[in-house]
Amino acid sequence: MKDSKEHNLEGFGCLGWGLLAIAAAPAILCLSMIPYSGEGDSEMYWSVPLGLALFYAPFFWLFKWAYSRHLKIWSSAADSLGLLLSRKFGWPGWFYYSLEGEYKGYSIRVYQVSAIKGGSLMYILKCPESLRQRVKDGEIGGVVGTLQGKSRPWYAPPLPDGYEVFVEAGDFRFRQIGWFIDIASAVEQMADLVARLEDSPLTPPHLPEPPSDE
Repeated sequence: MKDSKEHNLEGFGCLGWGLLAIAAAPAILCLSMIPYSGEGDSEMYWSVPLGLALFYAPFFWLFKWAYSRHLKIWSSAADSLGLLLSRKFGWPGWFYYSLEGEYKGYSIRVYQVSAIKGGSLMYILKCPESLRQRVKDGEIGGVVGTLQGKSRPWYAPPLPDGYEVFVEAGDFRFRQIGWFIDIASAVEQMADLVARLEDSPLTPPHLPEPPSDE
């Protein structure tokens, strides 16, 4: 991946120019509607577009700040975990990021679900060979553990004490809603959880009780 700063400027380019075009459209429209023959006060002619530019400037800055923060979160997780960071442009005019690679010997993928489908994060840890048969037999399935996040502020809606990791389509998955747990922390906890499952002994088969002598 390229340097984060360079990556940021490249990524913000298309979004920034698009936002500038939206901001400039009303000003251009107002200019075309105000006849100016060269007579009169020229300052009045430029007051409308200047006012619109000053009005849109805070929104433009906020948009750039949000984009930069979004990129920083994902690039920091990619650097700490050693995963490949990629992105794609999607609706509604925003970049969707994803991480993919190996961490502690496990194949990991983290990606953003589109805003239309809820905008959550999906973590997928591919089931290791050592657990594949146990998962296939149903010995390991459903909810297999929880992840611990940050302490939540008083105004946040209540959530369970931890986030549930479940088995679906043979792999370990975790759906994150909100940002009350770091991406890197979630991946680390998932890897540790699966490692504990690998170390856990096999459940002994149920044997029928021997008949009594009576």
